[in-house]
Formats: sequence, structure tokens, C-alpha cells
Amino acid sequence: MPAVLEGKVALVTGVNYDGQIGQAVAKKLAESGAALAICARTQSNVEARAEELRQAGARVLAVAASLTDEAKVRQLIERALSEYRRIDILVNLAGGLTRYKLAVEHSLDDWTQELNNNLLSAFLTSRAVFPHMQESGGGAIINFARAGLPQATWWPTTAPSRNRGSHTHAGTGRKRFGNPCQCRGPRPCRYCIEHCRDETQRSEALDQT
Repeated sequence: MPAVLEGKVALVTGVNYDGQIGQAVAKKLAESGAALAICARTQSNVEARAEELRQAGARVLAVAASLTDEAKVRQLIERALSEYRRIDILVNLAGGLTRYKLAVEHSLDDWTQELNNNLLSAFLTSRAVFPHMQESGGGAIINFARAGLPQATWWPTTAPSRNRGSHTHAGTGRKRFGNPCQCRGPRPCRYCIEHCRDETQRSEALDQT
């Protein structure tokens, strides 16, 4: 792959487990010539991902930090700047669901925790990086949104949002299930299976899970 990012520095958050998108994004950036700073909450995980990247020839700084902590975010940026003197690309991938239940079952603490994991972390990191990008003449901040089963923000009675990668049924044009939700993906979700009004469809769906 052409080294189109030679001389650039990319900070990728959420590079945690083997097989996750953070690992793939960091690998592609390195293959394109970028030096990397990668971050995850768990020291052993981020070090393991860093070692894999180094073995492939990448230059990598690994930092363990909780990005909902403003002081930890500041330390992450300072370490990256100390190592590389610049940050040209920020990829916000830190986050993900920790409360696997319907929105109506969330306490206020649950909701706040999910928002912090997925929004506050990206806000704090972007805010901390932006002045340095501005000073150096520019850069790119890339924010990822993700979806899983079931969604913290999924309200099955109204389904106001269409989440990527969760499940496929009524509302997507395929009319598999006569349920009100409109999420997308390769398989029906647990809620739709349990509430499907057609016994044959329910049986078929159970066979897919």
C-alpha cells in the first residue's frame, strides 16, 4: 500500500481487543505510513495490540487511559505530543455499550454512563487535540458510531432511530416481522423474536440464533 500518510501521526482510541475495528483501523493507518499512538482502558490489551503492530513494522506508542477522565485525556495527548511532536489524525473509537438492556430498563446512572462512554470520551479527546492540529495547520478528526444487540437507545415501541448492524425486520422494506421497531442488520433481535406474532417466523428466527 502506498505510504500516503508518511510523516503523519494518527491517534486511535479504543484499540482494545483482537479482531475489533480499532485494531483494523490502526493497522491500515500504519500500512499507509502513519506513526501511531493507540489507547485503550486496559494496559495489557493496548500493549498486546501495539506489539502486533510493531511486529508488522509500525511505530507505535501505547497508552492505557479512561477517556471519560479529563486529566487522563490530557495526559494521553501530552504523551503523544512528547513522542511525536504532532497529531495529524484522531480516530475516536473508544466506547461501546456496557449496559445490555432496553432503554426503558435503564436507570439514570446507566444512561449517564453510556453517554459518557460514547460521547464524552470523543468530546474530551477531540477538544484536547484540536488546538494542536490548528497550530500545525490542520488535521482530521474521525468519529465512529457503532451499534450492537440490543441497543441502549433502542425504544422498541417507536424505534425513532435506525441503527446499523443490529437486525433486519419490519420497516426496512423486507417485512420479515410485524413489529414496530426499525433497526437493521443480518438477524432478528431477541426482542423481535420474543414478540413476533407469527409462529412460523418466530421458529425460523430462533433457528438463525
